[in-house]
Amino acid sequence: MVRYIGALPTDSHNTGVTEASPVISAPVWILRNQKHLQQQKDDFIGIASHELKTPVTSIKGYAQVLEKMLLRKGDVKEAMMMNRMDAQVRRLTNLIGDLLDVTKINSGKLQFNDTEFDFNPMVKVLIEDLQRTTEKAYTGRKIRANRPGVRR
Repeated sequence: MVRYIGALPTDSHNTGVTEASPVISAPVWILRNQKHLQQQKDDFIGIASHELKTPVTSIKGYAQVLEKMLLRKGDVKEAMMMNRMDAQVRRLTNLIGDLLDVTKINSGKLQFNDTEFDFNPMVKVLIEDLQRTTEKAYTGRKIRANRPGVRR
């Protein structure tokens, strides 16, 4: 076992190690410090996630209102674009939720629910979005989301 002997730094990071601790094993100090850094990271992710939720919620609301306004005017194409924007904001909201879930996982507060998921609709929407945002439009080639051996 490796031991650190001598004066230790002050406990400026709340690690539990102070100058009054003349002898401490290096692995214990490292674990305490690592646990503290992990907690700081989790706190940051939690705060950042909550701070991101507010503007994203506003953007989502505006996108939905604009979509309805465009539909009333008869601008169907533009309304569909707003609908796509709303879907992307929903994806961003889910990512933010995932960040919050990471902090729950690390703190042992998240319950895991195993479920099956059909990727085909998601891949189809992703392909449509990518084709819409690239310079060259869809060429007519079919991209199959299904592969042999992949469950539907």
